[in-house]
Amino acid sequence: MPTPYSWTLVGGTIPASPLIAPSAGIVPELPPPITSFTQQEILDMFDRLFPDHWLSALKDPGPGYEVLQAYAKLASRMSEAVARLGADALITSAKGGVKATGEVLFARGSPNAEGIDVVIKAGTIVSTSRTGRDFKTLVDVTFLASDIGPFTVDIEAVAVGYEYNVLGEALAADGTTLEGDIDTIKDLVEDPQMGDLTFEVRQILPTSGGRDAALDQLGLDRGIARNQNDADPNYRSRVSLLPDTVSIDAISRLAKQTMEPFHSSFTLIETWDTAYQTCYDAPAEVSAGSSFDPNLFVYDDPDVDNIPFRNRWLDEVDHRGGVIIVLENMQPIADSGMIFDDTAINANDLYSSITKGKRGLSAYDIPINVGSSGYQLGCYDGYDAPRRAAYKSLYDSLQQIKAAGSSAAIVLRGQ
Repeated sequence: MPTPYSWTLVGGTIPASPLIAPSAGIVPELPPPITSFTQQEILDMFDRLFPDHWLSALKDPGPGYEVLQAYAKLASRMSEAVARLGADALITSAKGGVKATGEVLFARGSPNAEGIDVVIKAGTIVSTSRTGRDFKTLVDVTFLASDIGPFTVDIEAVAVGYEYNVLGEALAADGTTLEGDIDTIKDLVEDPQMGDLTFEVRQILPTSGGRDAALDQLGLDRGIARNQNDADPNYRSRVSLLPDTVSIDAISRLAKQTMEPFHSSFTLIETWDTAYQTCYDAPAEVSAGSSFDPNLFVYDDPDVDNIPFRNRWLDEVDHRGGVIIVLENMQPIADSGMIFDDTAINANDLYSSITKGKRGLSAYDIPINVGSSGYQLGCYDGYDAPRRAAYKSLYDSLQQIKAAGSSAAIVLRGQ
């Protein structure tokens, strides 16, 4: 039967995201829904299931019990895989990826034949010959000419994932020592180069801590990428939320989040509103209290500040439920355009304190007594690429979140 889960939202706030609605708090991490069983727990189950007189003979004097031990180990590994799948499939219990860590031993059979000191540098790659799992060393280790080792070196997997939790040395039931999985030097980085090629690597303890980036994959499935330095709790909360789409508030939040970093304003217009009329024969005078603007639809709209957006007429399809965002012509971010006889006399005249950007200056107009430092040179047919990217980003995002069957447009004021 399905198992219901419920929890209470507690704690801090969630960073804003263009397609994610504001939330009341952090979504807590829940325990995995499935618990794995150890080899001993499965052997204990055998003790409860099978007759004691049959099991006792397998254990002492034996042989035979090692077969059950092998089955229990296999079942334990399968149980662990099922538990990981259960945890990684749910947003509430999935986590971000982690690289496995551990240590290896470097040694050689005899001192350096040429009597030189050799440093095995951090970044040397060691590997498992059977499965091809690569690890890099994290610190330098110095072998004096007379040293043979072994010396311990910390290592880290080259990628995240459970598969990098590899086995170290183990003792078989018959007393045989089984070597650790990391047994190969794949890429030896030395100082001096080719200083000694007789080094060998050995692993005693298993590596641990490796984990798949399950939470990140669940986020990417929903089109929500992890931000830089975005910890699991915040990222889990954003992934858990419903997309912030369709509503006029969602569109307003998107426009604000896109334009706010540039301190650029916008006007949001819903085309059904009486403040947006498209008729030629509006009455010259309207009754008191009406919101109708008798002069709203005009030709040759001057479009100056504090005058409503005018002279735009959508067709009958787009008019229904349409949204128009009128953007101000924001100040430069990195404008490579230019004009002759520019009035700017120094670099400060080209700098925008609002967007923190610059506009270009023709090489003809750079003051003769000032170097080019601090100037952004203009060119023929140049334009502000980052500013265009900001406008396009807003437009593309609007198409993702608008309601089906409606239109969403952006217009630059005065154009």
